[in-house]
Amino acid sequence: MNTRIARKILAAILVLCLIPFSASAEVIFHITEIVDGEDVYDSCNDETVLLYAESHFKITQVEKNGEVTQKTKYNLNGFGIGTESGTQYSYNENVHTSQSGPDLETYSTMTEGYARLISEGYAPNRKLKFTLVREYIDGEMVFFQFFSDIVCIGPDK
Repeated sequence: MNTRIARKILAAILVLCLIPFSASAEVIFHITEIVDGEDVYDSCNDETVLLYAESHFKITQVEKNGEVTQKTKYNLNGFGIGTESGTQYSYNENVHTSQSGPDLETYSTMTEGYARLISEGYAPNRKLKFTLVREYIDGEMVFFQFFSDIVCIGPDK
């Protein structure tokens, strides 16, 4: 009976040794940035919208069989206020990207997207154009975010 149990335990250990374990992701870059009153022109109603936000930018990396995979997660969460109309907007956007290759240590990226500006009042919703840039400067990874335009979705009142 004891030999039987020992054989089962040994078989279970062998099975566990044969199961491939996935490499764990290493966080190689993580930054939180505060947007504090950045102005973006709203051509829909000819005014400036002041943006306030907290953005999170995180890159994880896994190396397996000589190939590196980096996953980027960006979260933007905030609000905006029209300087003339007082219209308030809220926005939240998530961007996920992935790159693979043998050497990503000097790999720069640029991602453009739109966050939906949700009107908290009578004004129509808008789209806020943003650009995310990841570059290597003097061997260090840096992150930039730009807000460049507000796009009309529907007619204004």
